[in-house]
Amino acid sequence: MADDKAEITDIQIDGTAAVATVKEEGFWGVYSFTDYFSLSILEGRWQITNKTFANTGVKA
Repeated sequence: MADDKAEITDIQIDGTAAVATVKEEGFWGVYSFTDYFSLSILEGRWQITNKTFANTGVKA
C-alpha cells in the first residue's frame, strides 16, 4: 500500500551478533509494529537468525 512505511531505528552490534529494530506503520493499511531482528555472521555474512515483533497500534 502507498501509506505503509518502515524505518530501521536502531542497530546494536557486538562482535558477530547484532540486533536491529525496525518500525513499521500502515502495514495492511491499519497496523503498526516494532520488529526486532537478531542477526549473526554465518558463512561470512550477516544473516537474520530470529525475528520477534510487537503490535504497537491500529489506525481507527
